[in-house]
Amino acid sequence: MKSNASQLSLKGFSTEDFELDGFYEMVELEDIHGKFEMDVRSNCLFKVHDLDGSLEINQMERSSSVEIAKGVSFKAINAGRKCEIKMLDGITSNDSSEDVIELNGMKSILSISTMMKD
Repeated sequence: MKSNASQLSLKGFSTEDFELDGFYEMVELEDIHGKFEMDVRSNCLFKVHDLDGSLEINQMERSSSVEIAKGVSFKAINAGRKCEIKMLDGITSNDSSEDVIELNGMKSILSISTMMKD
């Protein structure tokens, strides 16, 4: 699916494999199950309340961030070329987790930190 929005909120969504392409400033994910792939054409903030599956972020020469709810376990995978994942706030990747946050693309940075309360 292709879409452009300053803010996108997906709640209560279950899929085997869903791919979304577009320009986004902020994407909020809650109660999402399955493989969720984002082709992001802008710098983006992802707010992840929980994770049951994978969030795969594809971007070219961008800098995005993920704010994840405290206590959510995930494995961080850097599958991009000349990409970097920065883990902030003492967050660590749990290599035994089946839930994944993956960065794909080229020359991009993804910062992962603890979600701030609204």
